[in-house]
Amino acid sequence: MFLSKLRVIISFVCFYALTKVVRSSEWKYSETQQWYKDAPQCGNSAQSPINIDTMTALPDARLGVLKLMNYSQTLSGGQFINNGHSVQLNFPKDKSFRLAGNEMTDTYTALQLHFHWVGSGSDDVGSEHSVNGHYYDAEMHIVHIKDPYTSVDDVKSMQDGLAVIGVFLKVKPNAADNPHFQMLLDTAKMCSFIGETADLENGPSLISLIPESASYYRYNGSLTTPPCYETVLWTIYQNPVIISKQQLDSFQSLKKTKPEPDENKDPNGYDDHASDVHDKNYELGDNYRPVQPLNGRIVTAFFDIDLSKEVKEPDTWHYEGRNGCVTYIR
Repeated sequence: MFLSKLRVIISFVCFYALTKVVRSSEWKYSETQQWYKDAPQCGNSAQSPINIDTMTALPDARLGVLKLMNYSQTLSGGQFINNGHSVQLNFPKDKSFRLAGNEMTDTYTALQLHFHWVGSGSDDVGSEHSVNGHYYDAEMHIVHIKDPYTSVDDVKSMQDGLAVIGVFLKVKPNAADNPHFQMLLDTAKMCSFIGETADLENGPSLISLIPESASYYRYNGSLTTPPCYETVLWTIYQNPVIISKQQLDSFQSLKKTKPEPDENKDPNGYDDHASDVHDKNYELGDNYRPVQPLNGRIVTAFFDIDLSKEVKEPDTWHYEGRNGCVTYIR
């Protein structure tokens, strides 16, 4: 009798744990205020993203140009996946992209990058972080994990277990396509619907995706999606990268899932001419979490020197600029 009851209890616990995992995996951006119910850390006090107030951001002498190791390698060999919340590029396993900094006691290895962007027909909110209340059209996150760990669960209790670089993307009127991001979009747009994957055969270098200016803001925060672990050392580049309107359109063409068949229009297929309201139910865009309160956290800043002025004496570390140029930092 005791063993029978024990099996029932164990079965119930396993079922409860499974349903909790399933529910937490079904979170929606339209329900950000409810995330904490299945992911309690989403209700904690050091959450991301935030609004960066440039008047209160404190210059920090300990900070310096980020040490970007092997960022000149291409991303060829990585794989894009539409995960239903964003389009994500998992980095090739045979390449190592690593990050360090003057004040960092550890190094980090890059795992993936993904994007957040404004949906079609929406307002000007596309980026997750904002600067003085201003949002950009999109935001790219490059996610790194502290060496030698490989799983987010391994570092979920560390304040600096993950290091994420944020890059704002700005649409400039009449701008030409950004060739580096176009190399990504040519493959990403093959992942039109959730679960679809595509191998990146011809990728840009990772260094070509970040701003030429090395200025950035720094703060401690969290993942911006459930489970919202407060384990992220955030680095947000000050200057945006310019993309074209056509490239933003490519992001906005990605979907969460296929629309349901419209029997009144095409009983044998999907309605490619659905109304904007109908389409909004399936778009992948507007995939941003609202900014969270600072709750006493300090935002620090590093302001770039003129990288066009080459220092003659090379140091061990260097910042690799675009077009193969190398500027050494003392």
